[in-house]
Amino acid sequence: LQDLRDLLLDNEVVNFDPVAEAFKVYDPDNTGFVDHKVLRDMFQNLGFGEVTDEDLQILVETGDVDQDGKISLSDFRNMLDFNKAQVAAQEAEDLERTKQEAEREALREAGKVQEGEGVEGPVEPAEPAEPAQE
Repeated sequence: LQDLRDLLLDNEVVNFDPVAEAFKVYDPDNTGFVDHKVLRDMFQNLGFGEVTDEDLQILVETGDVDQDGKISLSDFRNMLDFNKAQVAAQEAEDLERTKQEAEREALREAGKVQEGEGVEGPVEPAEPAEPAQE
C-alpha cells in the first residue's frame, strides 16, 4: 500500500485530457470515432429500450457536428460544450425565476402588513377617521 501511495504522490500527470479519456469508452478500438455498437448498447443499458438502426442514425446525426457521418473526438467535445452551455443557461434561468418568486413573496408579505394581516395588536389607521355624518 505504501508503494502505491509513493507512486501516486510522485507521479506527475501531464497533458491529461479527461474528454479524450472519456471518449475512449465510446471508441474502444481506437478508430477515432464513436463505435455504433457501443452507442446502441449504452442507450439500451440506460433503459431506452431497443435502439433501431434508424434511432442510431438519428443519434449519430445529432452528434455529428462536422456532418461527416461519424462522431469524432472533435464532435464529442462540441456536444459537451453545447451541453455545458445549455446547463449554464438553465441554471441562470432557474436563478432568475427563484429571484422573481422571492420578490413577489416579499411584495405579498408587505401587502399583508399594510392591510393589517400578520400584525399583533390593533392596527391604527394611517389617517384619522372622519366623524360619521348624521
